[in-house]
Amino acid sequence: MSEETFNKTQAPGNPYKGYLVTQDIELNIKIPEGNTEIKINTEQEMPTYGKDFSDAQQIHALSNHHGKNFYKRQIIKDIKDWLWNMETDDIDITLSDTPTIKLMNDEMYDEFEKDQERRDRL
Repeated sequence: MSEETFNKTQAPGNPYKGYLVTQDIELNIKIPEGNTEIKINTEQEMPTYGKDFSDAQQIHALSNHHGKNFYKRQIIKDIKDWLWNMETDDIDITLSDTPTIKLMNDEMYDEFEKDQERRDRL
């Protein structure tokens, strides 16, 4: 939105005021193959408008209700390039202190190799 448009909303006689909404958003991405989930926590700032604070809250609540798919697409778009170019130094990892260790049979080994080949093709 241009500064000129925003200033018009603040013009005398206009009953609508601009409010800045800061909202925490959590995005959970489940990868269909395997037991992988990616959790993204972010904070978004966006303008909303209303005649008063309560009106702005209600309008923002409606936007949230109808805009979840937009938020999902926008967040993914915003981080896509960053994820593609990120370095391992940018990632924190925590490994379990108590892993489960099982003796592999031939079927388990074959399945593991197939999974690795699928991942290598991605």
